[in-house]
Amino acid sequence: MSKQVLVITKPDKTRHIAPLENEAILKSMNNRLAEGSKWKIEKMDEADAEKLDWIDESIVTGAEAVTQNEDLKKEVESKDAEIEELRKQLAALQASKPAPAPEPAKAADVIEKINAAQNAEEVDALIAGETRKTVLDAAEKKKASF
Repeated sequence: MSKQVLVITKPDKTRHIAPLENEAILKSMNNRLAEGSKWKIEKMDEADAEKLDWIDESIVTGAEAVTQNEDLKKEVESKDAEIEELRKQLAALQASKPAPAPEPAKAADVIEKINAAQNAEEVDALIAGETRKTVLDAAEKKKASF
């Protein structure tokens, strides 16, 4: 008994042979087509399929389709390996990049700490490098209260 294959007949009467394992995807693709564009998908022996009247001369047998599929799988694996290598390079670059500077505390939080300060030295430490006027004004007020 010959190997079973799928014969796809399109509305323009062209025919194609596909491996049996592609049946699910072909039916899924066919279901998405408009009503007048749907394909006729039949299972038959490979020997019988090759005896049909062919409009399209580029017949791809089941064995050729399997070979093409295996070649494509190898190509995909190769590309996957390239992608993985690029991901490793990206991770290495991201690891070597310095961490972003922390965001400055909100003015209200700094003023709250200033008001809780016990002496002028604590206030000076809190406003080191500070440029916001509201924070500096709060610090001056607190210093005046000591």
